[in-house]
Amino acid sequence: MSGIHIILRLAESVKHRRSAPRCAAAVFVVILVLAAASAATGGRFVLASGPVPANGLPFMASNAIPCLYGEYVDYDEFTRWRDYPRIREYREPPAPVRVWLVSGVMALPAGWQPYPVRLAFEPNAELLVDRSTGVRAVRLPSWHLFLQFPEGFAAADAFVSRFVDRLLFFSRPSDSAPSFPAVVEVRP
Repeated sequence: MSGIHIILRLAESVKHRRSAPRCAAAVFVVILVLAAASAATGGRFVLASGPVPANGLPFMASNAIPCLYGEYVDYDEFTRWRDYPRIREYREPPAPVRVWLVSGVMALPAGWQPYPVRLAFEPNAELLVDRSTGVRAVRLPSWHLFLQFPEGFAAADAFVSRFVDRLLFFSRPSDSAPSFPAVVEVRP
């Protein structure tokens, strides 16, 4: 039985005043479950902050590498968290996907391993993952992109593929650093 069917059956039971508190609690639980399922399977991610100039990549040893930094949040999950006070009582705001863009060529420390993700607009990009941190890197001739995902994020490869494709699609060859896309639609 789907979440919608459960909500409809619970709404019918609200006719009896004694079952109203149980109905409200059950609807709250269904909303939490649907929110968690949405976050794990992809969705529409929006640029919540950035891109802003930053110095240093926090997942590497002490450094002052200049970069652009931005954060993406699942739009549906964030709006549910923002609009329903009961959810805010029990959950932190959704964890963002963190993105760093470094212009120029750089060497990565040992421990970064290749992983296969298909990119529509740049099939020759080198894709790497740091197994110790889970950070993914996309290496192109003129810049590096690093993405860090919240724990339990199931659509990381789909996000990387779609993000890079949108980044390259909207960038002009003369751009020194591509602009971050405002919205990234992810389908696992």
